[in-house]
Amino acid sequence: MSVGPAYGTSQPIGPKSVGVLGVAHASEVAPPNGKPLSGIRVRAAALTVGERSDGTRVIVAGAGDTVRIWSLDTGKPLWASLKGHDLDVVAVALGRRTDGTRVIVSGSWDATIRIWDLDTGKPIGRPLNAPADIWTVAVGQRSDGTPVIISGGEDKAIHLWSLDTGEPLGKPLKGHKDQVLKVVVGQRRDGTRVIASASYDKTIRIWDLDTGKPVGRPMKGHTGEVLEVAISKRRGGAGVIVSAGGDNTVRRWDLESGRPLGRPLVGHSDLVLALAIGEVRGRTTIISAGGDKVLRLWDLNIGRSLGRPWKGHTEPVWAVAIGQRTDGAKVIVSSGYDASVRIWRFE
Repeated sequence: MSVGPAYGTSQPIGPKSVGVLGVAHASEVAPPNGKPLSGIRVRAAALTVGERSDGTRVIVAGAGDTVRIWSLDTGKPLWASLKGHDLDVVAVALGRRTDGTRVIVSGSWDATIRIWDLDTGKPIGRPLNAPADIWTVAVGQRSDGTPVIISGGEDKAIHLWSLDTGEPLGKPLKGHKDQVLKVVVGQRRDGTRVIASASYDKTIRIWDLDTGKPVGRPMKGHTGEVLEVAISKRRGGAGVIVSAGGDNTVRRWDLESGRPLGRPLVGHSDLVLALAIGEVRGRTTIISAGGDKVLRLWDLNIGRSLGRPWKGHTEPVWAVAIGQRTDGAKVIVSSGYDASVRIWRFE
């Protein structure tokens, strides 16, 4: 079963004439300004932000079957696209190997994971072959310091790989009854490092990153597929899971007990495909986006909507991230089916 049709639009998805990397004020409802970014001609399905070893702040995106990198400060591409995948790159993550090398990890519907040097753009090692199409990747660290890649996808399981060697670590983590669409890493109050996973089976599950064992029971409440999950902290330091998906809602859960926190956050008129959490003007803020083409902001602690939706994308928004430029400015970056990557700036 593929979740592809559920993510999209009534119109066929094909090549676009150009991508746009632009900057917009948070209060604007017009599309961001900016010059066209050459080369993006297909949907941008994955996104993250980070920093190279020389301090350059970067945007990394999966666009079609390539990985692309731009400067977060200037919007200029840092290299030509990184090629190697045979099908769409739908997941990207950043990490660091034991030797200090900063890397990009990309996952694709071609059932492979690839590792790239973030400073040079060169591939590292051979592709990691997964048993089925990849939908999500994350990078974490076990308590013994081992850097790991976590992946999920079509085979309903979660796989762990050594970021240093590319070798599988232990047996697949099984429990979901359908595709695993998102994995993220976090930490509980007792120091336990955990994986949170979201699935088409409408549940969220927690796993011990060190042992691979499930932690607590599956979290149930969504009435549609769970497409996104993130981990953060509430006021006072308590861990919180934020999820979103096919029922058009954003939900919060206590990381320790698995219980829901407050009511679902309602406002989106279509699937919620993307989540990010970060500090925005002193508030811990959830950014959500999806099939209704808009970004929405929510106060994580009180569950309140912050202002009007941000408009600019002309197709569903697949990914969002929060970053900070070298001048200290906080920005939100978004990408989606309209073959654009957009930067939104706060005033």
